[in-house]
Amino acid sequence: MFADETGYPVLRFKGFTEKWEQRKLGEIADVYDGVHQTPDYQDSGVMFLSVENIKTLKSNKYISEKTFEKNFKIFPEQGDILMTRIGDIGTTNIVQTSKRLGYYVSLALLKPKNIASHFLNSVIATPSFQISLKRRSLLTATPQKINKDEIGKVYFFISQNLQEQEKIGQLFQSLDKTITCMTRKSNILNNLNEDYCKKCLSNSKRIAA
Repeated sequence: MFADETGYPVLRFKGFTEKWEQRKLGEIADVYDGVHQTPDYQDSGVMFLSVENIKTLKSNKYISEKTFEKNFKIFPEQGDILMTRIGDIGTTNIVQTSKRLGYYVSLALLKPKNIASHFLNSVIATPSFQISLKRRSLLTATPQKINKDEIGKVYFFISQNLQEQEKIGQLFQSLDKTITCMTRKSNILNNLNEDYCKKCLSNSKRIAA
């Protein structure tokens, strides 16, 4: 559902025919990185995120309000995208909360401009975008990383129709939720099966004794 070098997607929602445009990420989203120093963590305050928190955007680490005010003139807001850039490159999640968040340098903050957040999030997950990110990363660095400025130089095709963007974004958002739900069900069934097997083994040993 994403355009190739021709500028046209192979699969498309009915009613959309316009050619997509090739743009740089930096043209449709402002890119920032977090603090470069490990802060003094507190028991409460403003939640502080790092690369290991990307899947849930939840953390048990907090910084003080004073530290937040000092270090974050620009910070994640609802609808923004956080993306891993150190240790892991290119994993994203959309900020859903209106609460203030602090974040470490291992994450990049993308603030979309005139583009639907879920559409952009889906574009970043495509193989072509991920390959472009890897090509711009520091290949000899350990752990692997990509500089903030290089992220904004990645090219991709974009629909100029906001309605089409939103439809594509909603589709992939729905797919992600379905996959998450099925994974949880599978994990529950696996755990139940393991418990059942353990009980059977225990009963067999008891009978044999």
